[in-house]
Amino acid sequence: MTIDGSGTERARCVLAPNPSPMTLDGTNTWVIAEPGSSSVLVVDPGPDDEGHLRRVLDAASAGDRRVTQIVLTHRHPDHSAGAARFAALTGAPVGALDPAFRLGSEGFGPGTVLSAAGCELRVVATPGHTEDSLSLLLTADGALLTGDTVLGRGTTVIADDGSLGDYLRTLDELRALADDAGLRVLLPGHGPLLADPAGVLDYYIAHRRERLDQVRAALAAGARTPAEIVATVYADVDRAVWPAAEQSVRAQLTYLNARLAARRSPGRGRRHDHGGFARAWPRRLASWPSRACRRGHGRPIYWLMPASAPGLRKIGCWQYPYLRLTTPNHAGQRPRRHGGRFTRRRGHGAAKASLFGDAAHSVLSLRDHELPVSGRACAGAPGRG
Repeated sequence: MTIDGSGTERARCVLAPNPSPMTLDGTNTWVIAEPGSSSVLVVDPGPDDEGHLRRVLDAASAGDRRVTQIVLTHRHPDHSAGAARFAALTGAPVGALDPAFRLGSEGFGPGTVLSAAGCELRVVATPGHTEDSLSLLLTADGALLTGDTVLGRGTTVIADDGSLGDYLRTLDELRALADDAGLRVLLPGHGPLLADPAGVLDYYIAHRRERLDQVRAALAAGARTPAEIVATVYADVDRAVWPAAEQSVRAQLTYLNARLAARRSPGRGRRHDHGGFARAWPRRLASWPSRACRRGHGRPIYWLMPASAPGLRKIGCWQYPYLRLTTPNHAGQRPRRHGGRFTRRRGHGAAKASLFGDAAHSVLSLRDHELPVSGRACAGAPGRG
C-alpha cells in the first residue's frame, strides 16, 4: 500500500522524507478536514524539513482552505521538530499535552473535543511510548490517529520517558475503545494504515505479554545486563534497532520489579496466598554467616521458601553481581535461625523476594539494583518493542 496520500474521507497522509529503522517509511503527517470545510487541522508536522513542510502546507491549503490548528501526538522530534516552523508558515497554534511544546495555544487535556477542522476530533490520552502521548478519535470516519502508540508495522518501543505499565493499560483501553466506538481503521504515526483495529490491538497486547515472558526466561538463563537480554530476546530483530530495544528492556525490568514489589509481603507472620504460597511465615530471606565463612566465601547464604512449600530453595552466596537460583533442597526444613532470631544481611543492599503467578519468582536487590528472575520460558513474536 502507498502510504503517501492514503487515509480516509477526512484524513490524508503526507509522508515525511525521514525513513529509518526507527521511523519505518518516515513520519506520517495527517491533514484533517471535513469535506467542504474552509479550515484544516494538521497532526504531527514532522521533522524540520522545509520541503516536507511546504508539501503539507500545499495539501492543507488546497481549495482556499487554511490551517487553524496544529496538534502533536507526542514530543519526539520526528513528530514535533517542524512544528514551530509550520506554525510560522500558517499562523496556527500548536497544541500538545506537554505544555512545553505548545505555541500560542491554551492547550487541551484528555477528553477535549477539537473542532478546528469542521469535524470533531476527541483527544484520548495514551501514555506509554512517552508520558505525553495522545491519540485522536475521528468519530465520523471510525478512525483513530495513534501517533507512535500503534505503528503500521512492527511494534512500539517504550522510550526512556515512557512506561510499560502505562502502555499496557493504554492498550487495554484502546482495545475497549475499538469495540465501544466501532473503530474501522487506525491511522499510525509511521507505516501504513491498519484496517483491523481490534485484531491489531489484540496482537499488541499478546506480543507485550510474550516479551515479558521472554525477558524472564533470559534472566533465568543467566542474562545479567539489558544488552545481554536484548541479544537473547531480540536476536531475530534488525541490530540497528537494538539500542532502542535496550530502552524497552529497561522499561520491562522496571515494570517487573514494580509488580513484584507490589506483591511483596507487608510483614512477618501474616498469611498470604500468591500462586499456592500460603504459609504463616515471613516471606523474607534468612541468613547465617558461619557455614558460609567456613566455605571461604566470607558472606552469608540466603534461602527462600518457593511456591512448592514446605521445600526451601537455595539462592546462593552473596558473591556475584546477580545471583542465580539453584535446585530446591532441604525439603520440609525451616530457615535456620542465627542468634535466636531471623537475621537479615546489612550493607551491600538488602536481599528481597516475592512470589506470584503459578511459579516461584524472586527479585534480588544488590546495591540498589533489582532484576527479576523466573523459571518460565516462552517463544515470542518478532517486533521492535
